Amino acid sequence: MKKIFKILIPILILFAALSVASHADEAYPVTVTSVLPNKANDKVTVTVSASAEFYEEHADGDVYLMELKAWNGAVLPADAKPVAQTKLKSESVSFSCGLDTATDRYDSFVIAVKDGAGYFAVSLPHFVDDPSCFSVRSAAYPEYATKKGLVSDDIADLVLTGSAQTVIRIRADELLLPGYAEGSEAFAFCGNTYYVDRAALERLDSQVRALTGADINVFAQVTLSGKYRGGDTKLASLYYTDSPDGASAYALNTSSDSATTAFTAFMDFIAARYGVPGGDAFIGSWIVGGPADVASSSARGGITDEQYVESYQRVLRITDIAVRSVWKNARVYVPVSNDWNSRTGGPGDIGAKNFLTVLAANVKKHGDLPWRAAVCACPSDRTLAAVWTDAQATDAEDTKYVTAKNLGVLGSFLEKEEIAYDGSPRGYAVTDFAVNGSPDSPGDMTPAASFAYAYFKVAFDGRADALIWSSARDESYPEPEIPVSSSVTGEDGGSGGETDGGTEDVPGSEDVPGSGDAASVPAGPVRLYLGIFNADGSKKPVCDVFTRIDATLPADPNAKDGDAVSFALSIIGIPDWTNAVPGYDKSAAVRYSLVESMPIMASDVSGKVQATSSFGFETGTGNFYTAGARYIELRTVEGAYGGKTAVLCAGLPDGCGSARLGVACPMDMAPSDAKYVSFLIYTEAPTDVASVAVSVALTGSGTEKSPSLFVGNATVKPNSWQEVTFRCDDLAGVSDRLDTLSVFVSSYDGLDHEGRWNVMIDDLVTYGAKSSRLLSTLVKLLVAALVILVVFVAGVFILRLRNRRLAKKAKRQRRAQQAPARPANRPEPPRRA
Repeated sequence: MKKIFKILIPILILFAALSVASHADEAYPVTVTSVLPNKANDKVTVTVSASAEFYEEHADGDVYLMELKAWNGAVLPADAKPVAQTKLKSESVSFSCGLDTATDRYDSFVIAVKDGAGYFAVSLPHFVDDPSCFSVRSAAYPEYATKKGLVSDDIADLVLTGSAQTVIRIRADELLLPGYAEGSEAFAFCGNTYYVDRAALERLDSQVRALTGADINVFAQVTLSGKYRGGDTKLASLYYTDSPDGASAYALNTSSDSATTAFTAFMDFIAARYGVPGGDAFIGSWIVGGPADVASSSARGGITDEQYVESYQRVLRITDIAVRSVWKNARVYVPVSNDWNSRTGGPGDIGAKNFLTVLAANVKKHGDLPWRAAVCACPSDRTLAAVWTDAQATDAEDTKYVTAKNLGVLGSFLEKEEIAYDGSPRGYAVTDFAVNGSPDSPGDMTPAASFAYAYFKVAFDGRADALIWSSARDESYPEPEIPVSSSVTGEDGGSGGETDGGTEDVPGSEDVPGSGDAASVPAGPVRLYLGIFNADGSKKPVCDVFTRIDATLPADPNAKDGDAVSFALSIIGIPDWTNAVPGYDKSAAVRYSLVESMPIMASDVSGKVQATSSFGFETGTGNFYTAGARYIELRTVEGAYGGKTAVLCAGLPDGCGSARLGVACPMDMAPSDAKYVSFLIYTEAPTDVASVAVSVALTGSGTEKSPSLFVGNATVKPNSWQEVTFRCDDLAGVSDRLDTLSVFVSSYDGLDHEGRWNVMIDDLVTYGAKSSRLLSTLVKLLVAALVILVVFVAGVFILRLRNRRLAKKAKRQRRAQQAPARPANRPEPPRRA
């Protein structure tokens, strides 16, 4: 009997799955209207509404509440057992059952009736209405200095350009291991043990901590690497069967038990590790997969659109439950391409608008959740530099593309009743934006104008969370470039697809170029130069505009009038930003203060100012952490002034030089206490490195004043101790507190150099109030005068005492001489006892 039962169970499950699939479009007679835990989160009340026909047929009959695990999807297992039952006394009834938050947060609830020996589902699965009820953390979403962001492997690129947003990839199968291995770290979930690669986890810890310390909002894109696709491991189930080779991204599969359990465990672990606001390593925004409307990004194999949307809905929901049960206000994003309507509905390419429409309806059927959109807003033709000229991006709802030119189309779509969440419009973030700027046209300001145009549209749209430029540096091409386009549509350059700095890691970047009536793309290889830096790390014109667009210099009040971007008006062909940017407000355009400085001589500080803090590393590395360095350690070396001394040593990757790498530490002091910053630095570099570039950044914040950024750049000799000093007292007028100090080094020529690289720091000193020599002299004179005065007063006092004693003695002598002589026989008077 047991053998027969074991054979029948898979058959019954398969039959149930086929039955559900075949009736997927049919309306269920019962609707779960709410799933609400109690205050203690140990019980849940499920309320349902039955159709009139169903009620007439089952009045006073038994109906059952079934609890499904996430990996069951919409299929009721053949061996499912009710967790509660009731009589159908009216068209609306409620159930109550126990709830274990450790294991049941990800469960859904289904209503069923008996069908012979088993149960038959009469409703769709419905999840807990608001998983944020499981969290005790209700802090508001943090406010960041600016909505502008940048994608780069080097945190220095973000810090030194004033970025406050970025995208990183968390590849589940690069962290998860198929089983125990040396160097793994174990964690438990739902009674099972899972393992992660400790080294990979530590690298992620270091990256997120550095970004958090720099007050940068992290969008974590959870996806797969392709490493285990088709492999004979447990992690292979995370991929869709028959997913194609060479996909730009791989979507997470939830069509199997093993895949869903592994992903749920992984998200539960990663959300608990990084999802706590105020933590040292914090992630507040989560992007679920690659552009979900593009087959090359979802790599979903041969499943249908309907099956894929249902599966993606589960991945989205698992992520939402994981992060919002840790912190109530965490955000989840659905990534889509800029292709709004142009696709014809081919396999897997259904267009962003259609995908979001179908997804919104699917999610609402199972209990709505507050997802947001993460959109690629690149021009339809990636060689186009003047985004405002994109003919395929119109303000009509049937526009082929949504780009930086017509983001209002997306905003209006997210306000629709059938799309909105609980009556409120959904937000969005532009997580992929870049325009082509060829190194052959170094003076062309068109890309910079396009950035200003796009950024202001996002900055003044209350529905938008961020605009993130998706390539820090240009791709490096070995052979000469072939001119392919005019100066009107873009610089002489072309497309390649993936660029250094992370374009391949960001939603939508694989759509190169547009289709249909897109601007013509020449035959042959087309190259894109999408960075704000050139391939060698030198600045392009867009870099300065990117850095200064919403910043002002204390010494340059004209910057508040938009001087950093006013050049763009004539390029775009508009008299004022209000002509292109709805809601533009000149007075609100400046969002942080920028102070830039060159180093000064140490002698200009010594003896003239007072030290307010000093750190010498004799007792440890303090609160320093890596900001691109591989590790930090305490090392004893020959010091700058001779003799052995303890210093902070940051190990850099061998063969580096082009990247800016270093260390950082929290400051937490008033700007008046750090008017000058000085330290000793030693860069161990290969012998062919002539000089080393040192960049120092101080970030500031406060409630009364705007956020601020100080950037100082110096050049030092390698392989010797150098003293670097910066004057940064301008920060005292623009910031309340200093938050972070960062120190980065790179080769001055911007090239990688083979060999060993390390950086050592010692004697970090901050100086506050100035010390005047004249004042010092006056103080000394005053002290001397006080001493003389005290001596004089003491001498006068002693002399007066001596004179008084002499006067008394003389007086007694006079009295003795004036007294009459006593007779010789006269007795003396008796003395008193």
